[in-house]
Amino acid sequence: MARSIFFYTDSRVLGGAENAMFMLLENLDRGEWQPTLLFDDAPGVEPLEERAAALAIPVLRVGPLPLGLAGARRLPALVGLLRRQQPDVFHAHMSSPVACKWGLAAAVLARVPAVLGTVHVGEYRPPDRSADWQLRTLAHGVGRYLTVSRAIATELVEVLGWPAEKVEVVHNGVDVRGLEVAVPPTLRQELSEGEERPLVLTPARLNAQKGHPVLLEAIAEVPDALFLFAGEGPEREPLEALAEQLGVADRVRFLGRREDVPELLAACDVFALPSLYEGTSLAVLEAMAAGIPIVSSAIGGTDELVEDGRSGILVPPGDPTALAAALRRVLEDADLRKSLAAAARERVRAGLTLEQMTSRVSDVYRELLGEVPAATAAAPESQRNPALRRRDWRFALPAAELVESWRLPSPGRSRRARRRAEAAGFEDVRVYWPGPLPQRLPQFWLPVESDAAVEYLLAARGADSLGEKALHGLWRLARRAGLLAPLYVIGRRPSTGDEELDLPPAAPLLLLTGGHRSINKVVGLAFEGTEAKPSAAVKFARVPEAEPGLEREARVLGRLAEERPDLAGVPRFRSKGRRAGRLAVVADVVEGRSLLELLRPDNFEEMAMRVTALLVELARTEVPGVESRQRLVEEPLADFEDKFGAVLAEPVLASLRSSLVGLGRLPAVPEHRDCSPWNLVVTPAGDPVLLDWESAEPDGLPALDLLYFLVNCALVLDGALESGRTRESYARLLDPASEYGQVAQRAVNEYASALRIAPEDFRRLRLLCWIIHSRSDYRHLQLETGDRPRSEDLRKGMFLGLVEEELR
Repeated sequence: MARSIFFYTDSRVLGGAENAMFMLLENLDRGEWQPTLLFDDAPGVEPLEERAAALAIPVLRVGPLPLGLAGARRLPALVGLLRRQQPDVFHAHMSSPVACKWGLAAAVLARVPAVLGTVHVGEYRPPDRSADWQLRTLAHGVGRYLTVSRAIATELVEVLGWPAEKVEVVHNGVDVRGLEVAVPPTLRQELSEGEERPLVLTPARLNAQKGHPVLLEAIAEVPDALFLFAGEGPEREPLEALAEQLGVADRVRFLGRREDVPELLAACDVFALPSLYEGTSLAVLEAMAAGIPIVSSAIGGTDELVEDGRSGILVPPGDPTALAAALRRVLEDADLRKSLAAAARERVRAGLTLEQMTSRVSDVYRELLGEVPAATAAAPESQRNPALRRRDWRFALPAAELVESWRLPSPGRSRRARRRAEAAGFEDVRVYWPGPLPQRLPQFWLPVESDAAVEYLLAARGADSLGEKALHGLWRLARRAGLLAPLYVIGRRPSTGDEELDLPPAAPLLLLTGGHRSINKVVGLAFEGTEAKPSAAVKFARVPEAEPGLEREARVLGRLAEERPDLAGVPRFRSKGRRAGRLAVVADVVEGRSLLELLRPDNFEEMAMRVTALLVELARTEVPGVESRQRLVEEPLADFEDKFGAVLAEPVLASLRSSLVGLGRLPAVPEHRDCSPWNLVVTPAGDPVLLDWESAEPDGLPALDLLYFLVNCALVLDGALESGRTRESYARLLDPASEYGQVAQRAVNEYASALRIAPEDFRRLRLLCWIIHSRSDYRHLQLETGDRPRSEDLRKGMFLGLVEEELR
């Protein structure tokens, strides 16, 4: 059944933002979404109503909601309307960050399941602290803000202070098919009034934002072309007077409002738009799709669509001289016009079509309604990660279903929701709170009805100061009073099984969902009875590409448990299975504190020697001999050359190859490949335990884990990861006369003696270590961009720097 979606605008003109809204309305799948348009019951909105009627979209007029107290007084009426109508989605289209303020507030207060706004234009500064506070408060209640440009997104986060995780860039799209038109036979002659001159088109509303006076000044320096202004607006008479004053009126045609813009674009030679500010200009998008060369202002939004010199020519806003020079350049070079037009059209088809924009916005609706869209796997990490994290509740139960959720406190609603769920046939109904802050991506999902899980979490988060103790006390009061929010009620159908996980069937899971990427795993801690101590830990792969690592961890830990049942220092493997369609691995819980929290300069030596002893003991595990140099040396080197060869000179690559030639035959060991302070837990007895074996190489090389551990300890102690001075820190660690260098030298000597590794092989292994780990730098950059990283970004990689430092 189609879900109800209410679109809202407080605008009374049919401009760019409103046209973008109607394009989205027209392109939505009516089988999935049933739209209704809300707008002010005031004079001047008739064009909006007519456009809605042409698209067969139902309309509801609501009382005008101006920004001041008059709008606030009418807020209850809109809240009541939304509660009666019960839409699934409320989507406001905002001509500025402050637009639709009361409409969005009404949707939040009415508890519409999905509330979002699209900000089409920026350049807003709150007039006072009260206005700033109101917008920030509202931003925490709204589910998502879409912006049509990165410039607006930056403004919302860095200037207005709205939550970054709620702001997402979705550029406007354009209907490519609607712009593939032929030029009517007589149109060009009509526009030029019979003159044989190039035609420059500016289709834009005649208001101050669009910068028409700048273009009129430039026209005086472009004598051979005719300029066509297609559009109406309050500035028409002043612009006509200015054209006369500048002596260019004979070469400027004011066409008025036109409904044949695609035909105009096809008939003209150049598109010019001298706007002073924009969101994402639909006029620029249409020109790009139509294949007409573009000259425009280099302003936020436009400079994200047009690559200067490749798909258009950009000039500083408000600069008539630069604008005139750019117009002359394009008009005088037919080859340039052709290449600019082709590149612009290619850019649109690659990611700026109306279908692509509508698909992403529809995905956002589904995300806010608690669904994972089918397109999530192909989305950029900035979109994919938040979408998945908001659904991590799915790992709480076998075949978990979201029964009900709400975002604002509602005493007693949990009990009522539980009864409704059980009456509907759900079993194992659980109530979860995503915390710690409702407006941010969850770091955990807490089963609020489990006293054991609650006490464990509160103890783990600490309450050392009076302020923290007071916050814990207030949170406990809110829990008892039923005032926690948001809350999610989750259950499963009777037909579902336990999906082969070795977990107590009735034990609720506290889900820990830290990390910053979708590839990070979800960790579930199972609680039985009333003891605030978990009985088992389970790791879930959030995305398919996380499964190979989890499968590797299960294989390595399973083999160690079979071959070395007495081995301390690694988690005890129990079983593996699947949940929510993803791989899961169950192991014993390891109690202790992260070495990252404990590590200090005065205990570095003690910790280093304890970890060295653990790695030596781990190396005594009997595994097959090293299969070949090809798998462990040649393949990583070839992969490094493929990924980083573009930023390294050939002599450097040749030096790499020659440095590794003499690497001798070495004993095979279970290699962790992420042995670092953040993956080591120190038990109450002081023994280190190495967690997270997802990157492991079951039959790997010795020494690499020790080297990686020592270097990362030094980087942490030096603060080099924050300052970026990793090469300097690494150089100091290699110096046996330095404080940390002495510790490293002692650990290396003990390890080398136990495994009989020659000093020259240790040097080669250092170099190979950073070659192997450079893959993680590349992978992180690839996740951010969704494509092959740029050379300038590759050069900033930490491990590439360590390779270069090692060669130096």
